[in-house]
Amino acid sequence: MKLRNEDLADSLLKDYDLYGKDVNTFREIFGKENENWFDYDEDDTILTLLYYFDSICNEQGMILSMTCECFCFMICVFKNDKLIDVEYICT
Repeated sequence: MKLRNEDLADSLLKDYDLYGKDVNTFREIFGKENENWFDYDEDDTILTLLYYFDSICNEQGMILSMTCECFCFMICVFKNDKLIDVEYICT
């Protein structure tokens, strides 16, 4: 089990210089995302990865129910297979 949080994510993004890196390199550091989806615009493919934070996840990446009262998530946006943006949102 792992506790994810914004400070750890910021540190990993900086330490591994992940902006501009491909999605496979990103997943090697952050592990499998909780959700993902694709969007398409004129010439680009945009992949968004969603990671739940401030909650304890099991090995399958699912939030354990007793930690779900309030949680945050990190949205990671890849354009043409390069990380271009990370945003944190709390519920």
